[in-house]
Amino acid sequence: MKTETKIAEENIKLKNFSHRNAYCIVHKASCQRFLEVLEEEMKRWDTISKAINEYISTGELEEKIIDLKNAIKKYDEAGI
Repeated sequence: MKTETKIAEENIKLKNFSHRNAYCIVHKASCQRFLEVLEEEMKRWDTISKAINEYISTGELEEKIIDLKNAIKKYDEAGI
C-alpha cells in the first residue's frame, strides 16, 4: 500500500499541469483533514489511557500522522 508521502511525490511529478494541481490540492486538503482527525483521536486515547490506567499502543497511528505531515510538507515545498 502506498504511503501518503509517496502519493504526494507522484502527484507533484505529474506532467499535465492542470491535473497535477487538481490532484495535489485535493490530496493535500485530504491529508490535512485526516491529520486533524487523527491528532484529536490521539488526544482522546491519551486521556482515556490515563483515566483507566491502561497502555494503548498508538505506534501505527503515530506512523500515519508522520506520513500525513510529510505529504503536506512535500506540497508546501512544491509551492502547492
